[in-house]
Amino acid sequence: MAWQVAIVVDDETDISQLLGMMPVWAKSTAARRASAGKLRNDWEKLWHPEPVLTLFRLEFPVDPITVFPELLTTLEDHHPILSCLRLFGMQPSQSLKERMARSEYHSVERSSYPGLGFVRELSSLREIPELILDAEGWTRKDDVYNAFFAAVRSPNWHGRNRDALNDSISTGGINEVELPYRLVVHNATRAGAGARSMLALFKELVDDIHAEGCPVEMKIVD
Repeated sequence: MAWQVAIVVDDETDISQLLGMMPVWAKSTAARRASAGKLRNDWEKLWHPEPVLTLFRLEFPVDPITVFPELLTTLEDHHPILSCLRLFGMQPSQSLKERMARSEYHSVERSSYPGLGFVRELSSLREIPELILDAEGWTRKDDVYNAFFAAVRSPNWHGRNRDALNDSISTGGINEVELPYRLVVHNATRAGAGARSMLALFKELVDDIHAEGCPVEMKIVD
């Protein structure tokens, strides 16, 4: 399921470049209407059962900001774990930030994704599952991997490095348990040095992903 969605309000943005990263809601143009069928066929399996591409009418000189409250309600109905919006065709402004903040979306300053990013708190989503990990007895970094893989029911071929974890969590489509979720680690102080070092790196990764707007958190209780 998609945790981020692109909203495109200009005519120029190439929406085909976005669909591999997120579903797209875009201003309807003749060119987009002509290509919409193929694009949906190409990408619908990635985002099923959510809509992969939705075109909406936007007649200028209407300020695109004014359509956001109604549009956001519709987006959240279609994308249940939506926690981040990427806006295209708009310039950053204080009025945009204020309008988005009233809908509980706050500007994210750094991101590896294109567009203007706005995220909402994980707590605003419905029912966030907690995945409990018990670190007592962990001695090696593989113990951290094994516990996480068991919690999200990963395939045997899952990689054991930062890039693999990033793809597994933020991109999805790999583990049986998908976002959103909160990882809660107990007894971290009772783990061995190697495991604690790996756990710190894992939390750093999760914090970075969370900062992008991804609906995931890690809490180390003790």
